[in-house]
Order: sequence, then C-alpha cells, then structure tokens
Amino acid sequence: AALGTLRVGAADSEERLQRLHGLQMRRCMILFMTRGTGDSAVMSALGTAGELAERARRPAEMHVLRALLAGSHDMRAEYRAAREVSEQGLRRIDDTRSWPGWIVPEPLVRSIYEATLSTAHLFGGDFDASLAVCRRAIDRHDPSLRMPLQMGMTDPTMVAFVNGGITLWFLGFPDTALEMVGRGVALVRDGGAESSQSLAHSQVFEALVHLHRRDAVRTIRVADEVIRLSTERGMRFFLNAARAIRASGLILGGEPEDGGKELEAVLSDA
Repeated sequence: AALGTLRVGAADSEERLQRLHGLQMRRCMILFMTRGTGDSAVMSALGTAGELAERARRPAEMHVLRALLAGSHDMRAEYRAAREVSEQGLRRIDDTRSWPGWIVPEPLVRSIYEATLSTAHLFGGDFDASLAVCRRAIDRHDPSLRMPLQMGMTDPTMVAFVNGGITLWFLGFPDTALEMVGRGVALVRDGGAESSQSLAHSQVFEALVHLHRRDAVRTIRVADEVIRLSTERGMRFFLNAARAIRASGLILGGEPEDGGKELEAVLSDA
C-alpha cells in the first residue's frame, strides 16, 4: 500500500531516489507474480520503474525492465512491440559499459530478451525464427546461473525449451515437441521447489503439448498439478491458463458439458 503513495520529484535526494528505485522494482515483481505480466497495473509500474532506473543511473536494471516490458507486450498479444523491444535490448546490451553487482547478471538478462523474442516470433507465426532463438539460448545455457527468486520471473532457459517444444509441434514434430518441453520441466525441477513460477509456466506448456497431441488424460493430469500449485502460491495468470487447458481436455475427453462450464467460469474470472 505504501508503494502506491510514493512520488518521484525533481528534487529527490540520491539516497531517496535509490530507495524509491528499489521499492518500485519490488512492486513490479509482486505484480508480475500476482496479476500476470499483461495486466495494465504491471505496464504502469514498469513505466515508473524505468523512469527511476534512468534517474538512478542503473543501466543493468534498465535492461531488466526493458525485458519485462517485452514480456508484458507478449502477454498482451502485442508481438510486434515485444519483438522490437527485445531486439533493441539485445543490440544495446553490448553497449552497457558497467554492470553493477545487482541480482541479475548480464548473461541472464540476455537470455530474458531471447525468451521474450522467441515468444513474439512463436505467437506471431514465425516458427523458424522462434526455433532459432530458442536453440541459441539453450546452447548458451549456464547451469550455474539461476533466476533469483526475488524477481518473480520464470527461468529464461526453461522458456526457450517450452517455446521450442510448442514451435516443433507447429512444424510437425509432435514427439520431439513433447521431449523438448519435458526438458524444460526437468530443468525447473532440478532447481528445487522454490521455483514455483517457473514450474507452473513449464507445466502449462507441457499440458498444452499433450492437448495438441489429443491426449486428454495427460492434459487434465498436468493441468490439475498447475491448478493446485497456482492456487497455493497465488499465481493467477497460470491458474487461469491451466483451467482453460483443463476445460479443453475435458471436451477432448468426451465431456463437452463439463468442459464448456469450466471455460465459461474461467472467462468470467478473467
């Protein structure tokens, strides 16, 4: 609640400016986890955080915020904007001469840009470009670097695996698609139970691949796991995504009435 009362003024002291910057960054992460990246409140928070990062002379955080902005555009189906922000960020990241000891190192920020770029290509229909970006990110994966829990963000290499899996399904490789998504889920599970955001993300895509493969039983089973985890952790975006996929699984499995009711409930809660 206190964050909502903070205002940025031209005469703010350096100490207060740094404090405001830190608080606004945390606000962005909380909104990401609780409302989903496409929410208008997230977009507003990113704008304020970007202004603060620029005034506080924190180029590393500016890159993180730009990557988050690209992800928000993806979630709002604004794929051209997401692609432009991601590509611009990847070009500019090499011009960042100093990289302060913040919680997200440069290679991870580069991977976040690639995750948002692959998503923009995937849902924009450019499957070859999406797969190329995913493979580049996977090849450069460094297992010693993990997305900090404080960020409230999903692991970018996991995103490369699951985006690559869905892309492979669209390109006509259903078995390879399932294998690649499974590698994304396994990557998260190896990181421990604290990676709930990444686990929910990866399993939503796992359920989606099962749905595309017309496997109703596995679709519903995996969606139920995401629903339980998302309900427990308050992750609304993944909760609604899993509910929609589960409803589709019910319809696929021969229960159109129950599936239709569940879809209506999801839409009314969205």
